[in-house]
Amino acid sequence: MFNRLVFYFLLMVAKKMGPLMTKRVISLGLKSQIFTPQRFLNNRLKTNLMGRTHNSPIGLASDFDRNCKFFDFFIPLGLSFGELGSFTLLAESTKERYMFLPKDKALYIQGSTIPNPGISKAVQMLASRRKFPAFVGVSLVSFGSEGEAYKTSSSAMFGYNNDYHQMAMRVAPYVDYVCLNFSHPNMSLAQMLSDESTILPMLLDLKGALQIAAPLKPPKLVVKVPYDLSELEVKLIASTCQKAFIDAIIVSGPATANRQIRTILKRKSALSMDSSFVTGAPLRKDVLQLVKRFYLETAGQMDIIAAGGIFTAQDVYDAVAHGANAVELCSALIYKGPEVISKINKDLTKLLERQNTNIIELRGTKVDLQSFLDKESQKDQFNIRPDFVD
Repeated sequence: MFNRLVFYFLLMVAKKMGPLMTKRVISLGLKSQIFTPQRFLNNRLKTNLMGRTHNSPIGLASDFDRNCKFFDFFIPLGLSFGELGSFTLLAESTKERYMFLPKDKALYIQGSTIPNPGISKAVQMLASRRKFPAFVGVSLVSFGSEGEAYKTSSSAMFGYNNDYHQMAMRVAPYVDYVCLNFSHPNMSLAQMLSDESTILPMLLDLKGALQIAAPLKPPKLVVKVPYDLSELEVKLIASTCQKAFIDAIIVSGPATANRQIRTILKRKSALSMDSSFVTGAPLRKDVLQLVKRFYLETAGQMDIIAAGGIFTAQDVYDAVAHGANAVELCSALIYKGPEVISKINKDLTKLLERQNTNIIELRGTKVDLQSFLDKESQKDQFNIRPDFVD
């Protein structure tokens, strides 16, 4: 008890110094094993994700653990899956930049380029582990090999594809799923996802690459998209992902600069954006709406993970009810500490017991899927034109 009190005192002090110091304190607490493991999880929490049954719908978001330091320690607390990374082809040395505000309802802005060891070092870390205690994936980001000028060139797509192809092939033998991060502010692929002629061949190529790299147990392929896509973009992206047999879609936080500014204005905040992106509680409503739209467009047939603004059991409940299979935590771990995982699991169990339901049955209950399908069917019939004979 005394050690735990000391930890939360240090966490309170560290939060005033920024997320970097907060992560160091969290790392110290995890390694000291001062947190009580969650001995069992209620069967009501079980969810289906990427062809596997998980004991809890809670996972670890990318960017929290770039060096495989945290993941193992979170598993006893009730985490069931998570992403390591994000990793780029080459190592990045840019320092992290944060505007960290003390309340979970405040904006949490982090630098758009976060240091990572690069894919070569990442593969070494993954290979040294071989087997993780839970379903683990890796998040990959491609910037192209020639920076900003390269991204706007006509040959950018070939470079992006080549980057992802190299990275996916190298990590495939060591992970359960590979996430293509198309949501990063420095990526133009978020918009290109809606262009089926360019993205579909790339996704199919990557599916084949994973089969070649790990033929006995090929990892699943997941796409991460920004949180505030338009309805047309959602429709086109959902169609492309289904044609490419993508295993899951992650609705995440980062987005392009213009969209970030819209989010800031919508939240009536005077904060300037710079080259940073917004994560945390301000995104909750936007993420829920996008989860709902993807659930409708895929007719509930594609797995969806909500990442952004998840802090409480009620947030998880709402995300699942809007169509998510699972959620990912990041900001909540920084604001509230690692024990927030156990608390969410316990509170979520009580919520489900009160409603006499479980995660699998809860999914999509706040979405009128049948009504949407009926309207889409009517549109299709309306668009059919009889042949005219001259």
